[in-house]
Formats: sequence, structure tokens, C-alpha cells
Amino acid sequence: MTNCIFSNPVLFNGETPATSTDIWNFSEMSCVETTSETTLIQNASTGAEFYFKNSFTSGEILICLFLLLFTIFGITKMIIDFFIPRRVSKF
Repeated sequence: MTNCIFSNPVLFNGETPATSTDIWNFSEMSCVETTSETTLIQNASTGAEFYFKNSFTSGEILICLFLLLFTIFGITKMIIDFFIPRRVSKF
């Protein structure tokens, strides 16, 4: 989120407005970002640093969901095969 402060109202010709009925615009704007999507991680002993993203994209969620389902299916199949062995008959 970004918070901005507008200052120095001026008229169209650059003069300061004399009355409240004058039509004016702000000439300066200063903004400060209050929250960030990234966090800076610094190592105190080596001085190494990197940025960590605080959000997930839909692609990352989709990949994690696929890997989770694949893992659950694999573990379930191994458990079923262990308790219910398949009987192979030779002809």
C-alpha cells in the first residue's frame, strides 16, 4: 500500500491560490510505501542478502496442488499394494 501526501497548491499559472473558490492543483507529491510484497533477508555473519516474495501466484499454487495430489496418490497406492498384494497367475 502506498500513502501519498500532496502539497503546494498552485493555480494554472503557477501562483498560490488567494481564495478557496480558485481552481487549483497540487504541484508536489511525496509517497511512502507502507507494506511491501518483498522482504529483505540479510545474513549477519557474511553480509549476504536476498529478497523473499510474500505472495503466491496462481501458477505456484497449481504446481503445489499437483505435487500434493501426486504424492498422496503414490503413498495411497503403495499402502494398498502392501496390504492387498496382487496375485499374478502364470499361464
